[in-house]
Amino acid sequence: MKLPKEIEQYLLDMIETFNDGNENLYPEGTEMQYLFESDCYDDAEFIGEEESQKFQAARKYLNQFEPIRITHNDIAYVFSIWDKDIKMEWIEPNWDEIDWDEID
Repeated sequence: MKLPKEIEQYLLDMIETFNDGNENLYPEGTEMQYLFESDCYDDAEFIGEEESQKFQAARKYLNQFEPIRITHNDIAYVFSIWDKDIKMEWIEPNWDEIDWDEID
């Protein structure tokens, strides 16, 4: 089944949200995970109605078709459900070896 564009874009946005301001100081090869917590994302007053609706749509899709794998900047991210949260997992790359000119 092909991943709907709006779900794919939202998951890519989640990657960017995590990466913004992250120093990437973890050792290469470390198995990483991050939870996008439902306590925050289900709260439309806190996060905004549109963001909350997108989170809920992504969670609903993942509940049916998890895990979802997306490759972004040569890094494979795997999205799944953890309780009511969305979990993102990846293997930490060597950020110094990524050829950003080739990716962008």
